[in-house]
Order: sequence, then structure tokens, then C-alpha cells
Amino acid sequence: MQKRTIQQAGVTLVELMIVIAILAILTAIAAPSYQQFVLEARRAEAVESLMNAQLLLEEYRITCGSYGQHGTTFASCSNISSSEMSSVLGMKSDYYSFALTSSGASYTLTATAKDGQTEDKEGSTRCSPLTLNQSDQRAPAACW
Repeated sequence: MQKRTIQQAGVTLVELMIVIAILAILTAIAAPSYQQFVLEARRAEAVESLMNAQLLLEEYRITCGSYGQHGTTFASCSNISSSEMSSVLGMKSDYYSFALTSSGASYTLTATAKDGQTEDKEGSTRCSPLTLNQSDQRAPAACW
């Protein structure tokens, strides 16, 4: 009598569990790094918005002689369109709220984190609020 050998194709339960364990370990390592990367990318967008606003405010000051008064309509002495200046005053983001405080001779731009963005840190330094003023002082320094 001849013996038949039957070859079975497939994956055993042990092999499947090993693959799942490896994937779980890789995910546990990669997820926090990815989340931190996303927070930093959102912060970079906020920094970009603050710096663009700073450029417009400086252009306005060069043309008009002052930064304008907070809470008032900026004079039309500049070649900056009212829509550009409105975009500075009404910057919007899903992750930051922006504010401008201006007194004619000085200003402070602020970006305050919202929701999950409040977890953004650079080392042990929390990165909210981000501030930028007319002297180009940036706080917190580690987050710029």
C-alpha cells in the first residue's frame, strides 16, 4: 500500500498571532511619533500665519507711520488692500485662534492652541500660546 501525503496550504494560528503581535508593536512605536509630527506641522502653519501677519503690519507701519489702533479700522493710507488687512485681523484655523493687540507704536500677535493641539510641546515647553511682537520677540522661544 502506498501512503498518500497531503500538503496543506495555509497559516497556522501561531503564525497569525506572531504577525499580529509584530504589527501591534510597530503601531505602538509609530503612532506617537506620527501624532507629534502632526502637532508640529500644525504649529508650523500657525507660525507661518503669524509671520505673514507681521509682514503686513510692518508694511502698514512703513507706509502709514504706525501699526494702527486695535479694534479700529485701519486707515487706507497703505497699498495693502482692506481684504488683506482683514485677513490679518480675522485669521482662522481649526487648531489655533489668533489675536492682534495693537496700540499704534507696538503690537502683539498671539496664536492660542485649540482642542488636541494644546498637547503640543517642544521638550518640556508647552507651545501655546505662540506670541510675536513688533520687536520680533517670539515666545515660547523653543517652539519657534
